[in-house]
Amino acid sequence: MQNIRPDQPLPRSSHFAMVADGVLRSFLGPMPACQFISEFFPPQPDSPKVPSAFEKGIFDQVVGTQVEQETDMYKPFCSIVRPLIPNLIIRNTSSHGAVDITNYSFSIKPDCTVYSKENKKIYGTSLAAVEFFVEFKFSADSDPFEVSQKSQAPMGLLKDSRSAKETIGQIATYVAMQMDAQYRTHSFFVLIIKDYARLMRWDRSGVVFSEQIYYNTQSELVEFLECYNKAPPEVRGSDGYVGQPTPNEIIAATSTCDSLATSTHLLVVSLQKDIHAEPLRFVIASPSPRPSLPIGRSTRTSVAYDVQKERCVYMKDSWRVVVPNSAVEGEVYGVLNGHNIKNIPRCGLQSSIPIRRHHRLILDTVGKRLDKFSNSQELVRAVRAALIAHKDAYLHGVLHRDISLGNILITDDPAFDGGLLIDWDLCNVRNGTEETSDHRPSRTVCIVIPG
Repeated sequence: MQNIRPDQPLPRSSHFAMVADGVLRSFLGPMPACQFISEFFPPQPDSPKVPSAFEKGIFDQVVGTQVEQETDMYKPFCSIVRPLIPNLIIRNTSSHGAVDITNYSFSIKPDCTVYSKENKKIYGTSLAAVEFFVEFKFSADSDPFEVSQKSQAPMGLLKDSRSAKETIGQIATYVAMQMDAQYRTHSFFVLIIKDYARLMRWDRSGVVFSEQIYYNTQSELVEFLECYNKAPPEVRGSDGYVGQPTPNEIIAATSTCDSLATSTHLLVVSLQKDIHAEPLRFVIASPSPRPSLPIGRSTRTSVAYDVQKERCVYMKDSWRVVVPNSAVEGEVYGVLNGHNIKNIPRCGLQSSIPIRRHHRLILDTVGKRLDKFSNSQELVRAVRAALIAHKDAYLHGVLHRDISLGNILITDDPAFDGGLLIDWDLCNVRNGTEETSDHRPSRTVCIVIPG
């Protein structure tokens, strides 16, 4: 499960509960804090080792007796942290809802938000720019993680309590919103529970969390902030294959692709077709958060402008589910296109990043979602075309196995019968008498909540 698509937007508490259930078995830890830092912030070449600015009592104003409630912690924490991270900006955003949320029934007001210094003019919550969140809790009951090694919680890691589940749902929702508003490989998160903290690293496969850090007497929280401050973008989690288009690329993209002309912010994705050739560039719209989980395939599609061929194409971005004998989707399209299967778009380019299990591909034909049909005839024609593609593919040894609303597109291209069948990343391919693995997790699931 990855996309949460109820028929009506869920209220905040219900959404948190659903997300918590979705990530329940995705945690690994507790990792020793020093190991967390060394594992995820390896020393950078030619970077001089600078002693940490930590000293015992540095956070006295945050944990002292004068702090009577959670909200009393925000301002002194930001004041103490600010000089430790000169390349970053930390804001108290507890009163500033995120402005770039359109697909949720609620907004979020993270306690503190960290940005790069280039975004110093941002004072509220901007999901498209955030580096990481800092969330505060005033009671240990809100710590979702068990301390005892003899825990009876799921997988021995998480507490089985309402407050712990609410915290997990809240954190996972914040991370999902951030990762959906950006192109990231991973995100960090700082959870502060009165006098101790936990560090988290989220990626599409799960979450690593640290042991408790009593940050007024232990140095690891300050060391994490210092390491993040000095870390290059890819270590922080930015996707190095996504950047800003040139002015000429923006003009060409918006004049060629109608859907890009209405976008307020465009990005450019670089795909490597050949390691010895220059990367190919594709202009897309900046993504927007939609109800989802921060783990799983996180499939995103977009109309893209092909800078090289000066035309509109269809780009898919996803994180592969890797199981024994699993087929790469771009290679599956090669098989289908090679057999001239009807109503299958031609895959013009695929690009995988093995170390990340990250896959992007370009389809030459642009279609519209099935639920955007103009009339019943258009709907029926598209579904019929998908059924033809499904049957022909099966007769050539490929079983789709993931038919859903989002996997059928409507097209008026005369080369097709009114529709396209896409998303073959969970298919079963028969090679002679052998088949790919029967077990494929993370199929597309549509969760319908009664109104």
